[in-house]
Amino acid sequence: MVSLLQNIKEGSNIESEIRLIISRLYELGPVSRSDMEVLSYIKLYQPEVFSKYEKTMLNLMGLFFKEGISDKDDLRGLVCGLMGDAIELEYGKRYTPMQANLRESILNQQVFSFSSATSTGKSYVFRDIIQKYDQNIAIIVPSRALINEYFINVREMVDKTVNVLTFADIINTDIAQRSVFILTPERARELFRINNLTIGLALFDEAQMVDDDQRRGMYFDSIVRRMRKHFPDAKMLFAHPFVENPEAQIERNSLGNLSDENSRNYEFNNVGQLFTCVDNERRFWDFALDKDRLSKYKNLIDYDPIRRCIENKGSVLIYTTKASIYNGEVFDDLDDYISQLCNVDDDAIEIIKNIEELIGGSSNKDSEHYSDLLALLYKGVVIHHGSLPLNVRYLVEEFVRNGYCRICFATSTLYQGINMPFDIVYIKRFKNNPLFIKNLVGRAGRSTKKPEFDFGRVIVNKGAMSDLRNIYDIDVKISNSSNIDIDDESDEADIKEFKDAIRSGQLNDSYGLTYQQVERLNRVNNDVYIENIINNILDDDGNFDTKKYKDLAKRKIVTDSFSELYAVYLKGRQPTDAEFSVIRTAVEVFLQQISGHSLRSIVSSRFAYIAKTSERRMLRNNLPDSVYRLKCNKIYPAYSTPAPKSGLPNKDLKEYPLFSIDKYRAHEVSYDLVMYDTYDYIDKIWGFCLSDIFYAVFDLYYERTQDVRADKMRKLIRYATVDEKEILLLRYGFLFEDIEWIKPLVIGIDEKRIKFGDTSNLSEKQKDVISRYIPDE
Repeated sequence: MVSLLQNIKEGSNIESEIRLIISRLYELGPVSRSDMEVLSYIKLYQPEVFSKYEKTMLNLMGLFFKEGISDKDDLRGLVCGLMGDAIELEYGKRYTPMQANLRESILNQQVFSFSSATSTGKSYVFRDIIQKYDQNIAIIVPSRALINEYFINVREMVDKTVNVLTFADIINTDIAQRSVFILTPERARELFRINNLTIGLALFDEAQMVDDDQRRGMYFDSIVRRMRKHFPDAKMLFAHPFVENPEAQIERNSLGNLSDENSRNYEFNNVGQLFTCVDNERRFWDFALDKDRLSKYKNLIDYDPIRRCIENKGSVLIYTTKASIYNGEVFDDLDDYISQLCNVDDDAIEIIKNIEELIGGSSNKDSEHYSDLLALLYKGVVIHHGSLPLNVRYLVEEFVRNGYCRICFATSTLYQGINMPFDIVYIKRFKNNPLFIKNLVGRAGRSTKKPEFDFGRVIVNKGAMSDLRNIYDIDVKISNSSNIDIDDESDEADIKEFKDAIRSGQLNDSYGLTYQQVERLNRVNNDVYIENIINNILDDDGNFDTKKYKDLAKRKIVTDSFSELYAVYLKGRQPTDAEFSVIRTAVEVFLQQISGHSLRSIVSSRFAYIAKTSERRMLRNNLPDSVYRLKCNKIYPAYSTPAPKSGLPNKDLKEYPLFSIDKYRAHEVSYDLVMYDTYDYIDKIWGFCLSDIFYAVFDLYYERTQDVRADKMRKLIRYATVDEKEILLLRYGFLFEDIEWIKPLVIGIDEKRIKFGDTSNLSEKQKDVISRYIPDE
């Protein structure tokens, strides 16, 4: 018996299948994944037949935002088109029915939790609500990468009367009438420190992350509960992809009674996907996710879909591991695609040059600072993962948005909700996690305004074909119980302490720590460590003392004292040797920051140490080339502790080097890896795990002693500067790189406004950076 997939390829009995699907679309809407898969294959292999029914199907799918889809040939399509007109009349937007329902639910419910597939347009509804809402809004997202996406989109949609901030603060009050705060759960706690702050809407996007990691999930729930406690009148909205029970968010945090009105699982789809597998010889087969309907067998195709996509100026996402990016294995494996790419144009090169300036790397293979990240960008190949420095990530994502990317190698950051759709998603490393895979598959295909049925292609390795099918038979559910409310004998002492504090309301909102932790950090016997730090790093006026910083003995006292203070913070145990190593490295990086070093300078310094560049240069200058190469093969990297993915605390952390002498010689040390690790120390270890603890230590000490040096130290920990103008500019959201040229222009600044001097000599790009803070004339 000939399969439906074979019939589609041969063009047999296609119209009868389309008519059956149209009937279901009219009755139920686009809720059948199987129908979407069938339509994707028909669109691919029989485009002329498909086009006869395309406008009707688009109307029946409710995709009223698409241009030029008025349907006069089919009464059902005409009726649905009239529904689109009614929605536009009601809302001023050509929403899909799902979007219209979502908007109503958000505005009419105090708490609403929902789930939907990717590419269904929820972000457009969020944008409209954010644009028109007349109160402060807090958007809580799981990653810094998603903060960037929201920040760019929200800044574009609101005028200068709305602050768009990636930190919690009240500033620019002479111009701004309200604020949109875009925060991770770790930074959301700062909202509770601000007196007289009101929040009208709290949006928790990608809220399924609550079940991903015990510590972060528990912290997420704590923010939800504290948000409800501090801002009882705020609307609360939870958004998830592919979750069957979005009502669990309401139940697990006791946010009210469950009803059909305050939660919904939207099963609609805007974009179709078709599926392909590939073997080790790079042969490709179509296969069906719905094998009972389409085909139980794979069908060989006579072209390479990845190559064809690239040749047609499309884009391919390749999901892989961070390890395969770091060791270059994935680039070697797919070099036949990369090597065929042409260099990007001048506009793209301008972005790349900005990245070069930020990181100090080079695309020149002979450079000590050679960077795969940069070299690949010149070919239109992007690397995207969570250890990219934030400013670099901004530019990389701009590179993708502007259409310069042909291939993107990405890790789980795409799972964290970053909205970068691709024509093809190649899941090179299959992960047996249903929610993860469904979310990744949802990145295949772009929902466009063109009057066309949109679809994308998903490719997996041949051995993962059955696994992918099986995953789609699994309903993904999040737990209806929070880890906060579950006592576990395996919990570390700090976790138990945190749970007890949340349950009993004993969390100090000024520091985001438990009252017990604050009490331990405020003990007088800690003063010896505090004074060791300020005596050995600051002068008598509290300014950073470069001479002291260069004294290795004093620096060791400082790093050891920070480590001892962290030991005080922990309850019930001493940090392990591995944890101490991480803390000391983090403190070293922090000291470089406050001594005025930029990211590129810190990375360059760490690289020179690990790669022993001075030793190798001396040999190069004094030896023949052949002898030099032999000597280099016996020079090993210096030991440096990498930033652990798990963060701190972690009693099970093991000590190991960033570059093992079993695998690397000094001349093989990767500049990119040093950069990624350095940023992880700045962002994940110091920023998320340590800075709040040490800020509390010096703030408490200052309150007790009024020692001006402690005041300066707490500012250094929070802002990496004691300059009041720089601190205020940072609070306004400017980056250190921009503050360099902005600061001389500022003739007055406070929490109400910034007054600029002559800005006529600025470039258009620089004027754009400060334009939101210049009042209209």
